Amino acid sequence: MNTASQTLQNLRERWPMAFTDPPRPLMRGIADQIAEHFRPRWAIGSDIWTTWSYRHTRAGRALCAALEIWTKSPDYLRACTAGAPRIDLDGRAVGVVTEAEAEWAAQELRRMNENRATAGPARNTQEKTK
Repeated sequence: MNTASQTLQNLRERWPMAFTDPPRPLMRGIADQIAEHFRPRWAIGSDIWTTWSYRHTRAGRALCAALEIWTKSPDYLRACTAGAPRIDLDGRAVGVVTEAEAEWAAQELRRMNENRATAGPARNTQEKTK
């Protein structure tokens, strides 16, 4: 079974210039670019292949889940500052993070921190009562 964590590890091994530590913002549409590399495995027939179709396979869902883990990580969100370069699979700059995208990333980080702050005391209380 191909899990999101396994898929993410495979992505990091195959494209180390894109899946860096610390993370850098990925190009928009990176999932479609990755899917193109696996087209023969995911295509039922080359005549009916679309970038849409890989999302309906187990591997495609694992890819989307892996990319969500990567792009929703605090380090990735911190890297999404306005004007920061977006990179392709080879690590080349192919665009930039917009002001709106940077603000969204900052909001996500604030939301994560708020959730962590409110969950922290409740978690500690539950642990003490066990």
